[in-house]
Amino acid sequence: MPWLSALLLGVSTNLDNLFLGLSFGLAQRRVTAGANWVIGLFSAAATCLFCCLSALCTAWGPAVHWIGGGSILLIGLWTLLPVKNGGDGCTAQDTAVLGAALAVNCIPVAFGAGLAGIHPLAASASVGLLSVLAIRLGNFLGLRATALPLSAGGLRRLGGVLLAGLGILQLFT
Repeated sequence: MPWLSALLLGVSTNLDNLFLGLSFGLAQRRVTAGANWVIGLFSAAATCLFCCLSALCTAWGPAVHWIGGGSILLIGLWTLLPVKNGGDGCTAQDTAVLGAALAVNCIPVAFGAGLAGIHPLAASASVGLLSVLAIRLGNFLGLRATALPLSAGGLRRLGGVLLAGLGILQLFT
């Protein structure tokens, strides 16, 4: 089931990217393929780096698996808490800054995934490719729709539920 864990990691960390693409599309702004791949590479690199860094904690023995799964579960539950700032818009103009900002999202989850035993290359490939697909899909939908029943808060909560599910999967496998 390692591929399922990596897939869930990629899906749960990229729902914000789907909303980003959607918001750009609804504003009639196209995300170019080059910019999209740069953003995906930032996320993949952050995921790989922090999954690998978590290997430094393997001396803790079998507790690492529980710590990793538990941290993913807690991060997922944390994202279900209400947001106080309410900002749904995306005004970033620079692809590198946007890519770095979205990659920061992956850091705690990637570290927890590494502790839980998800392979860094599988995790980073899943996160990077699903980032590109999520932004592309969101942008495609946004450019073609005037109103969709999606909200940033709903996508954030869905991402939190998926992360919590991934944490539970890691705790019991």
